Amino acid sequence: MILPLAVFTQLAASCGPSVHVDTLAAIARTESGFHTGAINDNTGRRRYLPRSREEAIALATDLIVAKHHSVDLGLMQVNSANLSGLGMTVADAFDPCKNVAGAARVLTAAYRVPAAGQDTQPALLQALSRYNTGHPARGFANGYVAKVQASAEQVVPAIRLSGEAPGGQEGEQGTAAPQLPPPPPNWDVFGQARYARQYGSSVFGGSRPMPQPVPSAAPASSPAQAAPVQLQPVQLGASVNVAASPR
Repeated sequence: MILPLAVFTQLAASCGPSVHVDTLAAIARTESGFHTGAINDNTGRRRYLPRSREEAIALATDLIVAKHHSVDLGLMQVNSANLSGLGMTVADAFDPCKNVAGAARVLTAAYRVPAAGQDTQPALLQALSRYNTGHPARGFANGYVAKVQASAEQVVPAIRLSGEAPGGQEGEQGTAAPQLPPPPPNWDVFGQARYARQYGSSVFGGSRPMPQPVPSAAPASSPAQAAPVQLQPVQLGASVNVAASPR
C-alpha cells in the first residue's frame, strides 16, 4: 500500500492539479510515507498501517463513527472532521486519488495571497502550518513545516532527476539542454512566484525577483483547467498542513 514516487507524481498531477506535484509529494512523504492506508488516531494517540484498503476502512469507521475520535486518514492524512466539507466518505479517504484531491483543496484554502510585491515564501510556509494545525504559526512551533521542507529536499530532486513529474511540472530528461518555459499568466500568483525563484535572470542560478502583479480574479472555469498552485516549501534558508481546526 506504499506508492512508488513515480506513481504518486502521476496521481498528484491528475487528481490534485491545483497544487504543484513537488509540494504534494513533500507533504505525502511527511504525512504517511506514501502509505495509502495510513491512519493516525489523534484522540487515542496511536498510528496504524493496515494491510488492505478494506481493513483501513473498517478500522477508521470504528474509530470515527463508534468512538468519535479525531483521525487522520490515508495518503495525505486528511482529517476526519474535514470529510463532510470535502464531500468525502471514510472509504473515499482511502482512495488515493480522492485523498489527494481533498488535501489539495484544504491546502489551497489555507493559502493567503500576499500583497503585491511582498515575498510569497512566508505565505507558502504558513499554508503548510494551517494544513497541519489550522493556525499560521503552530505548524512552525511543532516542527511540521520543517519536516515538510526536509521531505522536499528528498523528493523534489528525485522527481526532477528521474523526470517523473508529468504534464509540464518539474522534471528533467537526461542531459538535454533546459528550455526556459514561458511565465505563468498574471492571475496565477503562485506560478509567478515560483517562476521567479526558479529562473530569475537565468535558467538555473538566477534569483532576481519578478514584479508581482496585482492578482485579478481567476477565469471562471472548472478547477481542473486552472494552472497549478505551485506551493514550493523548499527554500530551506527560511527559519522561520484546517482544527486547530483539523484537516
